[in-house]
Amino acid sequence: MLLRKHILALIFALFSLSLAPSWAQDEMTGEASATEESAELPKKKKGKKAKKAKKAAEDEAAEMSVVASALSQLKTLNGKPNYKADYYIYMCSASWCRFCCECMPVAVDEYKKMRRTKRVEFILINGDHSEQAAKNYAKTYKAKFPYIMFNEVKNAMFGNLPGSSSAIGFPAAAVVAKDGKVIASAVGAGNVKALLADWKKNTLDKEEKASD
Repeated sequence: MLLRKHILALIFALFSLSLAPSWAQDEMTGEASATEESAELPKKKKGKKAKKAKKAAEDEAAEMSVVASALSQLKTLNGKPNYKADYYIYMCSASWCRFCCECMPVAVDEYKKMRRTKRVEFILINGDHSEQAAKNYAKTYKAKFPYIMFNEVKNAMFGNLPGSSSAIGFPAAAVVAKDGKVIASAVGAGNVKALLADWKKNTLDKEEKASD
């Protein structure tokens, strides 16, 4: 008898549910839709942010100079280069080269002055056999400038970094305009140190003279 009552109650409940007014069904359907929309909302926001970030990266790349664009494609260590610089100074150097080590203190001192202008960037092309050795080399001289490994440009026959072919040697250096034009170059410790000391003469001072 009790079982019959339970069965009848269940049938009645199911019957009542099927007769629920359409507005109630609409509300239930609306709640389900709202739940689905709220679940999709974070995905939409995430998609918009990704598109915005991509657009910003594309705009930045479009505004980059020839040298900056090339540098952005290479693996740089010890921080990002200044992609808005008007001049770039490359120095090819390695910890195993005694003459290179002579140039490092000059490079470190002059880089402090270059950074203040925000128009001249220094890039070390490191010829050490590993990234760890390159890191130790920079740490030894407290070098704050960015560097790339020699093989990054050597493997591309120096074609992936405009002007780098003028800085081949240990040590060697080159002053390059943002369009890739080589302004000055030097090979050997004495010549490299002189070029580093005269970096302003080969960049900003030359620009001022041309405008006079």
